[in-house]
Amino acid sequence: MSQRINQRRYTEAFKQKVLEEYRQGKWATPYEIAKAYGMSQVTAVAWIDAAGLEHLRNRRVLVHTLGEVSELQRLRIENKQIRTMLVDEMIKRHDVMRMLEAAVSRLGMKVSEFKAEFAKTDCTSDADLCKLDESVRN
Repeated sequence: MSQRINQRRYTEAFKQKVLEEYRQGKWATPYEIAKAYGMSQVTAVAWIDAAGLEHLRNRRVLVHTLGEVSELQRLRIENKQIRTMLVDEMIKRHDVMRMLEAAVSRLGMKVSEFKAEFAKTDCTSDADLCKLDESVRN
């Protein structure tokens, strides 16, 4: 027993209307056409191919308002500033680490030993840091 597939028939005028909307960019993909008109995506693809419009398939149309464009420009500038600040902070951190290494080596210690000693203290004030300094020197 064969099953009959429920096929719809569309008028030529309807097909031309859909294809014209597709040409004009109302629909970016055959999926959008199928969803909008409750039809099969396969049918939409077949119409597009038969009309010689396959080169338009899966195109993207971007529409930006002036507000979106200015926000995008502002965000790009802000992003660049943040990246510059990050690089500056990384350089400062590197410089501080080199100074710490030099200072700790003068004490005859390794940075890991100094960090371990520092972790044992409960430094909450400048006075506590002075105590740490004294303990490291002794």
